[in-house]
Amino acid sequence: MLPTINGNLALFGNGDSKIRQALNNLSEKVSIYLQDQFPDCTKINFSVATPNFDDFLKNYDTELDG
Repeated sequence: MLPTINGNLALFGNGDSKIRQALNNLSEKVSIYLQDQFPDCTKINFSVATPNFDDFLKNYDTELDG
């Protein structure tokens, strides 16, 4: 089982994790892009929320040949 913090995956919730750092970096880039696209907006925020462990597992499909 993957490690969790308060029911959320530690890979996403731990600020030191490489995955969280990459998602934060992506969020910053998307925010900058949106600011360029919508210059009249005064506040733009894009962020990736930490998924709940049960919801995280629902997003996978497994296929086996054989």
